[in-house]
Amino acid sequence: MAVEQRLLDLEAQFAVVSEITIDAVFVFDERGQINRCNRASEQIFGYRVEEIEGTRIDRLIPELSIEKRAIDSASQRDLLARDNTGREFPVRVVVGHYSMAGQTRHVAIAHDISALKSAEAELRQREDLLRQTIQHAPTGIATVDLEGRFISVNHAFCSMLGYRAGELIGRSVNSVTHPDDVEMADQRLRQLRQDEINEYEMRKRYIRKDGSIVESFMNACLIRDAKGSPVMYVGQAEDLTERLDRERQLKDSQDRLAHVTRLHTLGEMATGIAHEINQPLTAISTYAHAGQRLLESDSLDREELQGALGKISTQAGRAGDVIRRLRNLVRTHSSARTLVEIESLVREIVELAEVDAKSHDVTIQVDLQQALPRVLADPVQLQQVVLNLLRNAMEAMAAPHCAPRTILVSARSVDEDYVEIAVRDRGIGISSDVERQLFKTFYSTKKSGLGMGLPISRSILDAHGGHLGFTRNEDRGTTFRISLPAVSGDIDDEE
Repeated sequence: MAVEQRLLDLEAQFAVVSEITIDAVFVFDERGQINRCNRASEQIFGYRVEEIEGTRIDRLIPELSIEKRAIDSASQRDLLARDNTGREFPVRVVVGHYSMAGQTRHVAIAHDISALKSAEAELRQREDLLRQTIQHAPTGIATVDLEGRFISVNHAFCSMLGYRAGELIGRSVNSVTHPDDVEMADQRLRQLRQDEINEYEMRKRYIRKDGSIVESFMNACLIRDAKGSPVMYVGQAEDLTERLDRERQLKDSQDRLAHVTRLHTLGEMATGIAHEINQPLTAISTYAHAGQRLLESDSLDREELQGALGKISTQAGRAGDVIRRLRNLVRTHSSARTLVEIESLVREIVELAEVDAKSHDVTIQVDLQQALPRVLADPVQLQQVVLNLLRNAMEAMAAPHCAPRTILVSARSVDEDYVEIAVRDRGIGISSDVERQLFKTFYSTKKSGLGMGLPISRSILDAHGGHLGFTRNEDRGTTFRISLPAVSGDIDDEE
């Protein structure tokens, strides 16, 4: 009786467990015939319990075949099952065995893993999509282990360095880094490891397989696991070679165009320049003749001779100053930026512009704030912009009713961040129609104008991080304003 009661208790426990589980539970004999199943079997396979009991297990799970002895192992396996519609779906099966009254019984527990397999397939698809995206991305992408060796590299990174992926994987990153950039790159990686920074960006040079140098813009970060432990570095490197070549070509073209515009401007000023140089030359000739007469006279007045020679020297210096300013503007040069004192730059170009102002019956006034901060600029190009604005102001006051013909050139500091140079005229002003086309290339209100002055001037200011604009004066005329970033302290000159 005790044994029978024990069996009844076990049967009751089995019934409860099998009914509350969400997995299908089958008990079948040595012939594969199912003796019992639970309610979950109905939901998973679509049959009623009455339809399942009495049938063979391989009808539901074909791979659980008695003949193939597939049920001998108790290991967990993923098999294909078939429901009442004939649809096949994956199940994870575990088979156990027990003996009862001298007969072997088998218990199979089948868990529907359709959702799991679908999720795994979707994950694989996403991983493959991500892998393909990284491999074919236009930016070089590499993963690096904590010892600084390549784990993976994409096509763009290989193309940038001229290596195959197999030649880079496992290799030290520093072995293909320009020696001058190794220390900085290692420092940034240490900062990532120590949580001092989250990511870093830097201009970095690599050594290609053929030994040439390639410049890149590098961005890198550190990947950590769920516990916060460092796993690897991920870096992106943009090949700057083509972009830098285009920028250099564009810069060269802009320099040549600016030079042509300067030559045209000075060509328009030729008459005034010739007159300005002719005056000291005439004076030199006059004083030279006077000195010659003094030397030929019987009574040589040394003091008077010295005076004549001093005046010759003064006039020669005057002519030399004009020629020097012209030479600076005329010469072809590669744009080079240096720290510029605005006050001296403005005064020098105003002195040259006054040559042209005389022929236009125009007076140029200067109002410069004291102790202006310096700017980082190409002084020749900046003078070109100011000269162009001064000549435009003279042209704007050519009409007889524009009197007095006065131009005010001023410079001041704006919020300590910018220096502003303003050229204010009392001319005819700018109409709405002209305003819409004012900075368009080849547009000019002058009969002989190239229409390049203002567009070139604006491009020069844009390249310097500045701005060129204008406002209408309340009384009459226009004020053009040049703004440039101010530089505090000393910095190295830049090319």
